[in-house]
Amino acid sequence: MKGKRRLGILGLGLLLLPLAACMAAPSTGDRTTVRWTGTVEAIRPDGLQVSGQQVRWTGQTQILGEIRVGSPVEVEGIQVDGAVNALVIRAQPAEGSVEFRGIVEAIQPDGYRIAGRTVIVTATTQIEGPIAVGSLVEVHGIPQPDGIILARRIHREEEDRPDIEFTGIIEAALPNGYRISGQTVIVTATTQIEGPIAVGNLVEVQGIPQPDGTIEAIRIRLKGEVRFEGVVEAIRPDGYRVSGHTVVVTGTTRVKGPIAVGDWVEVEGFLQGGGQIIAREIRVRKAPQAAEVEFKGHVEAI
Repeated sequence: MKGKRRLGILGLGLLLLPLAACMAAPSTGDRTTVRWTGTVEAIRPDGLQVSGQQVRWTGQTQILGEIRVGSPVEVEGIQVDGAVNALVIRAQPAEGSVEFRGIVEAIQPDGYRIAGRTVIVTATTQIEGPIAVGSLVEVHGIPQPDGIILARRIHREEEDRPDIEFTGIIEAALPNGYRISGQTVIVTATTQIEGPIAVGNLVEVQGIPQPDGTIEAIRIRLKGEVRFEGVVEAIRPDGYRVSGHTVVVTGTTRVKGPIAVGDWVEVEGFLQGGGQIIAREIRVRKAPQAAEVEFKGHVEAI
């Protein structure tokens, strides 16, 4: 009787063994590891829709790169119940995408003018930092057949401008700037030009190197500054004669006070090759007091 009982228990154990094995080992039929590349069509609270496939976040999902609607991504995960539980989502560079840096030259109704390029902003464009005219930005986008850049991301880089500075002679005036000591310097709407400049002038340039080797000018400043005081000896059609110096007044010259022949003035400006001074500012000053002298002598004539 005891032998039959032991056999019954053993038989029951043998019957339960396959069932226990089925419960301990998960079925791999509906848990397939997958990897593929697609385009993000929608971003949802619980994940993404990538090329028609539902991709769910999990506590272990690693997201590498920038994920936005329209972004190409590579997905690694486990296929479960018709969806994918993502293990890794990697952003992929868009085919034909471009990256460049430049100064914002103008704000347009649908975007910006940046380093001579028209950049269109859409509802999915990621803009990092306040963007204004004069801002240095990095643009990630997709070029269109008409040359317009459809922006995916615009990042302001005002804090770490890669500026360069150099001093040189203006060798030629170009349609969009100058050739200065062999360098092509591009002038934009935001370039600050200090002092009237012309071919032959010595200037100091501050700018941003561009990928094509040109320099986008932030500032061009005329060198050879002078400052002196003297008497206005004559009024000329283009300025004044001050203590023997020809002082030229331009549309940017600041003239402080009505100036007449005989006035004592202070002149700040830029010395030109011909000896003329292009005035930046002229202001009337109080004439220095003449020194008093005493002497004795005979009156020689009345």
